[in-house]
Amino acid sequence: MDFYGNPKAGWYACRRAYAPVAAAIAEHDGKLLFTVLNDGLRTPKVTARILEADTLTGVVKTKQEMTICLPANTHLDLLELPLPKENADHTLCFLEVEEDGKRIDRARWCASWLSQLRLAPARLEWHREGDTLTVRCLEGIALGVAFDGEFVPDDNFFDLLPGEERTLRLRPPFGSSAIGTAVTPYAYCGHFQLARKMEDIDSQ
Repeated sequence: MDFYGNPKAGWYACRRAYAPVAAAIAEHDGKLLFTVLNDGLRTPKVTARILEADTLTGVVKTKQEMTICLPANTHLDLLELPLPKENADHTLCFLEVEEDGKRIDRARWCASWLSQLRLAPARLEWHREGDTLTVRCLEGIALGVAFDGEFVPDDNFFDLLPGEERTLRLRPPFGSSAIGTAVTPYAYCGHFQLARKMEDIDSQ
């Protein structure tokens, strides 16, 4: 939380990490282990999808998709795949979990530090209507998409793959009764670059 009581990146990350159902990717014996965890008391029927993305071309391929019943208070190791060796510096792997068509969680893996990933610029579009904000990734892979302003979104610092869209609900910041009108979008977008404003990216 910041000085004014509004959530920062770590708050959103902790909320995802402590959610009842979560996706995880780990390196194990030279392979990638894809795992789904259920810390809840019910047994949901979920769809797990393993994706591989080329961060230079923006091409995303589905490597595996399966529908499973996830027992309460347990974890399931879904699959092991060889570590990407070719093009590892511009490859991302994802494990996403959905229930009834709604994404619950998405885990991300890359071969080294994110700052060493070769990442082509992404292009986003967004529009605001009342207390909702909709953002869409037109091309490329946008990592750590975040919105700043005099409001608190119900989610922040998330990834968008090509063609994906998210609609966020906004609420007034702590200690205020109004939602500000100005919106400043950010995303991590490029090799050795920090989060940058989208208008700066579009102008390149």
